[in-house]
Amino acid sequence: MFLRNFQKLNLPSNLRYFKLQLNVGRSFTVSSTYSYPIKVQLDRELEQKLESEEVKPRKHYGVNSIPISTLPDRILDTMEKVTGDQSIGNLINKGSTFSKYLVSRKAPMEDQNLREKIRELTEIVESDPVKYKLPATLPDPTNEQAVKFYNEMKRNRVQTLMHQRVYAWQAIEYDEYKSLLYLFGRAPQEYASLMRIFKEIERRDEYFTPRTFFDFGSGVGTGVWAASELWKSSIYEYYLVDASKYMNDLSDLILRDGDNNKNISLKHVYQRQFLPSRDQKYDIVLSAYSMFEQQNLSERLKTVNNLWNKTENYLIFVENGTNSGFQLLNEIREFLMDLKDQNNEKAFIFSPCPHTSECPRFKLNDGTPCNFEVRYNSLPFSGPSQIHSHLYSYLVIKKGESNVTADKWPRIVRPTLVKSKHTICRMCTKEGNLQEIIFTQKQHGKPAYRCARHSSWGDQYPAESMESYVKETKTTRIRAQNKLKYGAINGDDTQVVGG
Repeated sequence: MFLRNFQKLNLPSNLRYFKLQLNVGRSFTVSSTYSYPIKVQLDRELEQKLESEEVKPRKHYGVNSIPISTLPDRILDTMEKVTGDQSIGNLINKGSTFSKYLVSRKAPMEDQNLREKIRELTEIVESDPVKYKLPATLPDPTNEQAVKFYNEMKRNRVQTLMHQRVYAWQAIEYDEYKSLLYLFGRAPQEYASLMRIFKEIERRDEYFTPRTFFDFGSGVGTGVWAASELWKSSIYEYYLVDASKYMNDLSDLILRDGDNNKNISLKHVYQRQFLPSRDQKYDIVLSAYSMFEQQNLSERLKTVNNLWNKTENYLIFVENGTNSGFQLLNEIREFLMDLKDQNNEKAFIFSPCPHTSECPRFKLNDGTPCNFEVRYNSLPFSGPSQIHSHLYSYLVIKKGESNVTADKWPRIVRPTLVKSKHTICRMCTKEGNLQEIIFTQKQHGKPAYRCARHSSWGDQYPAESMESYVKETKTTRIRAQNKLKYGAINGDDTQVVGG
């Protein structure tokens, strides 16, 4: 009877979660968590320009999207000249397969973790000898031959489980053929992601004119192509490092438009197979899709430290937008934030994070990475270009102090959901939280609402502040009175403001 009456109650519309615990015949407890509206304060300068229609919402200051990316015509023309005796169709098909393999890669397991895994699997095998086809009874310890045979069988069973359950990392040796596969399988999407990252730097740091560029794991040269597309007039030195001689040769040939007798149009391009020992610093230091080639955590962090020491302004890391890529970048992020604090250095995360706290997505541990999407045109060699999408994760750290409000604007970290009368944005905030906001014109005003509708995954939302509030109604007034009388419930200290 009580439950039937309870279901008829007219619950408040902002009651999102309800939990009932009933001790039949004695008492019951009701606990609730309320979802409050979010008050959004747009950047005031932008808000004025939006209201005066000086700026259109689709071009608000946080928009970071770029047109569908296409490789420069000069690069496309050159790609046809560097194939040697390989057919372009074969390179595209095999390159696509190779790209999928690269996306599936994981970082190598650390030695300690590997030993722990072996112990774990050994215990599993020993606990169920029938399942793993071991003798039901242990051999006589005095029978050396039987003990040896048993241990060999057990080792084989454990090894089989290791192959099934543990990622077998292997270094990739890039010869001439694999370098071509990389070019035809990876160049369009990597160029697209780098252009989007560089474009954001250009947009937000309009007076930044880099003079030097350093690319670790430079591969076929996508980093140079993107950097020179934006800053060719100012960059006078490009220093490229890749362990593969064949990659370096191919990159050099592409910069010469496929003709070894032709001069490179860029100023001062240096290519090496190892990190230089000299202490020169560079305005932009890039490591794109390279860190999975490091054999262990110690080697990765040593490399990151070297790159940090070579950075004058921007240090950029990019990886595939998989869980493995995201986890590796979070590892780098935590290391660099600790390093700057230990050395008392001034630096901040330029993008994508609006904060330097622990990554809320990583802390949430829900099995999804913090990643972003870029769209690009496929290579036009085997038919008309098609539009594809690429997921990537990245980290941009800038040395110096953050003195621009836009550095703290929330980042939209999931696709924006545009509905008929409302828009849902999922964002990472300057407080280090993941925040979902349902924008409506009535609740947030026309400028904020229209900015939300024209914001996309990866954009910044140009808000100075966002805070929960409760608009005063009869219901909220009663709740506030009860709070004063009985104390806060469930730690709820949300402020009640006038309507």
